[in-house]
Amino acid sequence: LVSAGRSTPRGSAPERYDEETQILWRTPRGFSVRFEGGDVVLAQGQRLPSPAGVQDSASQFVHLTWLLLTGREPARTGHVITVPLALPGSVGPWRYEVVGDSSLDTALGPVRAWHLRPQAPLPPNALAAQVWLAPSYQYLPVQIRIEQGDGLWLLLTLAAPPLQEAVPADNPQPSKENPP
Repeated sequence: LVSAGRSTPRGSAPERYDEETQILWRTPRGFSVRFEGGDVVLAQGQRLPSPAGVQDSASQFVHLTWLLLTGREPARTGHVITVPLALPGSVGPWRYEVVGDSSLDTALGPVRAWHLRPQAPLPPNALAAQVWLAPSYQYLPVQIRIEQGDGLWLLLTLAAPPLQEAVPADNPQPSKENPP
């Protein structure tokens, strides 16, 4: 999964998304989604209006990080975060429930993280991803579980500390009223 885009005052703004998958004994598949002006161009060339804040399968994790880090969405058990998502074959809202906060075992030791899980219904054959975002790492993902029907899944867990810049002591806490 490769997403190219830019960072804006409203979060991530993807410009192109490429997905290539290879599963044993299956034919490889590849898709691209482009974000052009006010439109999303899907894998088969269909052009649809681009909803405000639209993300792709990869940029959604950066955007979820940004939403929690800036205080635009709360990390609170039971809260639901809606992200417009452009997939290779469709555009629509994805809802992530904040399941709760837990301690994950990582190569760095235990890390406290908020678990977000997509709510059903999901588009057929869509890759669904649960994500764990760690406040101690500026809400960056420390674990992602990618699932695609038929019991196929992939678990990605942080193996080394991310490169981060320290937040200045005089930096005010961001909020919806006080964006970064």
